Amino acid sequence: MGMARNDHSNMAKLIRQESQALAARYPDVHSTTTAYVGGTFDENYVTVMAFEKDSAISDQGRSQILAGIWRPANAPGMTVVHGQVSNVDPGSLGGTLQCAETYTKTATTDAFGNSVYSTTQCAWVDVNTVAVIGISDAVSGQDVTKGAEIAREFRAAAESRR
Repeated sequence: MGMARNDHSNMAKLIRQESQALAARYPDVHSTTTAYVGGTFDENYVTVMAFEKDSAISDQGRSQILAGIWRPANAPGMTVVHGQVSNVDPGSLGGTLQCAETYTKTATTDAFGNSVYSTTQCAWVDVNTVAVIGISDAVSGQDVTKGAEIAREFRAAAESRR
């Protein structure tokens, strides 16, 4: 991807807080988070939030997890919604891989007057792993197909079948 892993970036810290809150509710779930950043202002990024469960996730559980990932979210000062969710080829590791364009609206604007930001988001769920990858538009080109390619590449490098 041509970007450096940065576990201490603001992006990595934000997703780490979110994943730790989720993992705290489920003692048999272990989380890993990171961000890969590049560009002059870290405008090129891929964020990764992954979970591994000690036991198998049921079919119903996998469906519920995916539905939860794509649910609109509200947090103080921001709203997150998703475009059309597409089922895409999960690659050789199997499971389910879905991708969508994700839009975040903030209550305040940045230095350039922007208050709406988009990323390509992909999520996979299989027997005992769940991961969500956020890919900046500078990297994905707002292209779900490109986002799916990046997700498969990352997954192939990071995950091994048990």
